[in-house]
Amino acid sequence: MTPNACASVMIRAADDAGIPVIYQELGIPYHPPGFDYYEEFASVLPLCSEIAALSPRLIEDCREKLPGHSSLSVLPIMSQLVDGHETRERNTDGRITFGFAARIEELKGPIVMIEALGLAARQNPNICMNMAGDGSQRQKIAARAKGLNVATQYRYHGVYTHPEERAVFMQSLDVFVMPSFTEGTPNSIIEAMSHGKPIIASEVGGVPDMIGQDAGILVPAGDIGALADAMGHLSRDHELRRSMGIAARSRYEKFFSPAAVLPLILQTYKRVSGNGHYIPQPTDGQLHPWAG
Repeated sequence: MTPNACASVMIRAADDAGIPVIYQELGIPYHPPGFDYYEEFASVLPLCSEIAALSPRLIEDCREKLPGHSSLSVLPIMSQLVDGHETRERNTDGRITFGFAARIEELKGPIVMIEALGLAARQNPNICMNMAGDGSQRQKIAARAKGLNVATQYRYHGVYTHPEERAVFMQSLDVFVMPSFTEGTPNSIIEAMSHGKPIIASEVGGVPDMIGQDAGILVPAGDIGALADAMGHLSRDHELRRSMGIAARSRYEKFFSPAAVLPLILQTYKRVSGNGHYIPQPTDGQLHPWAG
């Protein structure tokens, strides 16, 4: 899965040993810029039996940026709910809580998020933001919240390390926000969808495939005004939050739950390990909406 020198050695060794290889691209090839090793890594990809991406849009990115690789397939991320933490609507005191959970680094857009919070809170003082994660911009975010006079509406939760902590964090939210500049299909969006949370996210990578037409709102990456408008819109419309949350949970079940993804993973591994000799069983069929 990781495009580095170690993965290159493993692919070459497997090819020499006659062992088929699947390479799982977890984002967009050659993106973000600055991954100097990717071009060298890509030189060994023709040795792979198959390249898998995380969504149909990301398959097209692979087809465009890795020409000559005809064996492309989709293998989505899989996420499982913690027992006892089924999706449920929050009882609020009038405050609408938006949430962010990711590395607190520039490419994840935390500065865009806090600036949007500042704008949205001017229109609706009941808006607040919960953040989980850590990174080089954490202190900068806290300082900026003070500068925007939203420090009392911003809460930092630290890093959750257990599924139960993740579930508690997600259940504390009304809307999940992911304002990244580049993505594959983020785990945190899938986790939020599994808890029935509507999504606001940048229109990058495979994110549009994730939320479809009805589970959230897409905004241009880096557009503070558009993000603030989306936050304001959802903060005012309880029924829209409810309907998007229901759609988000439905899309989780259909695209990212173990019941949806595990059969596709097994089918893919059987096909590749068969070296062209695998005969699909009648029950295999189209096991996942993104299966090709």
